[in-house]
Amino acid sequence: MKQSEKVALFKSELKMIRNEDIKRFVEEVFKYIPEHGFTTTASTSMKYHPKDERGHLGNVVHSKKVVRWAHIYAEAFGATDSLRLDILTASCVLHDLGRRGLGDKPSPHTLREHASIMTGPLEKAQAEVKLDIRVFNSIKDCVRHHNGKWTEKEIRKPLSEYTRLELLVHLADMAASRMYLIPSGKELME
Repeated sequence: MKQSEKVALFKSELKMIRNEDIKRFVEEVFKYIPEHGFTTTASTSMKYHPKDERGHLGNVVHSKKVVRWAHIYAEAFGATDSLRLDILTASCVLHDLGRRGLGDKPSPHTLREHASIMTGPLEKAQAEVKLDIRVFNSIKDCVRHHNGKWTEKEIRKPLSEYTRLELLVHLADMAASRMYLIPSGKELME
């Protein structure tokens, strides 16, 4: 998959990012993500994610939904200044791209580790783009802690210690991955 194709998959989300440095950073991270980071299913277990997240490009569909949920929550929590929204959007786009590892072939063994696996691509992109260190650390921490209590033990922290943005990414990820969260009208009437 060409870099231009990776960028095109998230065209509308990248347009949402107003800060050009953050936008360039996200695009730079894409360079370090293998094709399967984009094309894989969002669910390895098939237990929680909706059907549209379980097939080809499921991870992209899921990440797009996470961005939308995060913006809804950001509005509710009053985290609507431009920089926060840009950090939030970037974090949501990037949060699961390491889900199946970063090798040439997808790995089934990254369920808990994928958040910390993303540290490498984030740091490589930072070396190129040189975001403000506070912005970089905020994006990195949002990605690393997006699994909440399911985050790997080595980097887990209590939810009470999450920043507002980390919590928003975590909540948005949970909402997007719940197939039962938005039932159809027919299901509601049964």
